[in-house]
Amino acid sequence: MARAKEFDREVVLERAMNFFWSQGYEAASMRDLLDAMQIGRQSLYDTFGDKHSLFLASLTHYYEMGVGSVLAQLSAPEGGLAAIEDYFDGMACRMTTKPYRSCLLINSAIELAPHDPEVAAIVNRFVKKLRKGFAKALEVAESKGEARVDDTDAVAWHLTNSAMGLGPMSKARVPYKDLKLVSEQILKNIRA
Repeated sequence: MARAKEFDREVVLERAMNFFWSQGYEAASMRDLLDAMQIGRQSLYDTFGDKHSLFLASLTHYYEMGVGSVLAQLSAPEGGLAAIEDYFDGMACRMTTKPYRSCLLINSAIELAPHDPEVAAIVNRFVKKLRKGFAKALEVAESKGEARVDDTDAVAWHLTNSAMGLGPMSKARVPYKDLKLVSEQILKNIRA
């Protein structure tokens, strides 16, 4: 008779996500991963499949956790330039505070997306949503008279690219004040 699972799937998935976030995919050994998740090998296979499937579930979990709050922040009716500035400032703060961890989606875009279409699809979903969030914030900024934007879509893509570029810089331990310059320069260029 099969034993019932003695763990909460969401708690274990959160542990796996945090482990991948700190170690990356390739550097995460199965033994260390199982220790971090606090489950046995068979439980991992029975619940999540193999390491790659677990990583995809972890990345999707991260995506679902983060995208909602990001979109709400950027799409808020009162948002505008303040929402964009808060987004970049929050990102710079998180990336320069211990533990130093860049965005898991950005890390995955660099490490795996070039040769893993499933990871690339998750990253691309996030990029599209982030661009839409920035476009909404720009529209609000224009309606409030805070910004002057000739091509909202192009500027939203520029903001998205700038946000994605902060990840690799944070891994090199670029200080907060330097990361903050990114958003200050962007806002300076679009302010009305």
